[in-house]
Amino acid sequence: MPPQELAEKERKAVPFHVIINPEITLLGDARADFYEGCLSLPGFSAVVPRARRVRVAGWYARILQHEIDHLRGTLYIERMEGRTFTSLDNWSRFWNGKPVRDVVESLSNR
Repeated sequence: MPPQELAEKERKAVPFHVIINPEITLLGDARADFYEGCLSLPGFSAVVPRARRVRVAGWYARILQHEIDHLRGTLYIERMEGRTFTSLDNWSRFWNGKPVRDVVESLSNR
C-alpha cells in the first residue's frame, strides 16, 4: 500500500500481543468512517463509523473495535452506513481511490 494511502487510513504496524477480556472506553466524540470488510462476509465491504479514539488511537482503535465486536457477536454490517454496502468488485470499479467522505456524501444525496 502506498505511504500516502497508509497515512490517510492512519495505518501502521501493530506488534503482536494478547488482549484478555477487553473493554472499550471512548475518548471523545470524533469518529473515523472507512470501508471495512470481514472474513465472516467475504467479498463485501461497507463504510463503518468507528470511534477515532479509544484507549489507543487511529487505525488500531478501529481494528480493536472490529475484533471486540466479534467477541460480542456483532458484525460490521450491524454498524455500517447501509447505502455503502457493496461487493469488492463494485468497490474496485466505482469507489477505489475516492475519499470515503465523497462516497458517503454521494450516496446520501441519492
